[in-house]
Amino acid sequence: MAPKIPRPGLRAEPHAAHGEREPQTIPSTRFQDPEGRFLYYNIVGPSMRPTLKPGDLLRVEPYQRAAFKRGDIIVFHPPHEKQLVTHRLVSVRGGELRARGDNNSRPDPWLIPPESIIGRVSQAKRKARFRRLASGGVGRMRGALIGGINGARRRLFYLGRPVYRWLASRGVLRRLWPFGLPFKVMTVARAEGREFKLVLAGRVIGKLPPYEHRWWIQPPFRLLIDEKRLPHPDHRH
Repeated sequence: MAPKIPRPGLRAEPHAAHGEREPQTIPSTRFQDPEGRFLYYNIVGPSMRPTLKPGDLLRVEPYQRAAFKRGDIIVFHPPHEKQLVTHRLVSVRGGELRARGDNNSRPDPWLIPPESIIGRVSQAKRKARFRRLASGGVGRMRGALIGGINGARRRLFYLGRPVYRWLASRGVLRRLWPFGLPFKVMTVARAEGREFKLVLAGRVIGKLPPYEHRWWIQPPFRLLIDEKRLPHPDHRH
């Protein structure tokens, strides 16, 4: 059986100790600094929402044995991995560094060796302009505030999950909602087979990996989408 991949949503994403996983941060192919003062990357994972969103361009100050502070957002390689991650430093003790995504409920499970740090994210570009990101003490307070808000959202969602599942299974809102959702179903070729993606207004709101039998659909869209009408493994050719 193929290993399961992390599913986006309100939960913190599980971390793999070894091996490859879906990339969270990738080098930019459009932006480069010929003088080498900055490095440019794109966020493709959800773990830093809402501070950073997939598609944001990061301007990174290369790491030169600088004194990183709690609250800084850094780009680094997790131990034993080639993939890049962008998270906020939450612990700096005696040279031992630990980070956490603003959208994750727990710190990363590994300590970060200083030599695996690429640099500190100083600015991020969304749409037309760069904005400076809070770091140090201000960044630490911002990260704590976002973590608290996301934690409250998770708790509220879990408390209401039985009602949510009942409404989704009964199709109550689908019958009351007079408008259809203009979503599209797209396919992506994976090593294990085809992956289906549910896209609404350019945003992925659901997916069905090759080895799964049930769609993951981002809340609250399951209330308005009938999963029985979506492609399933027995529909694949």
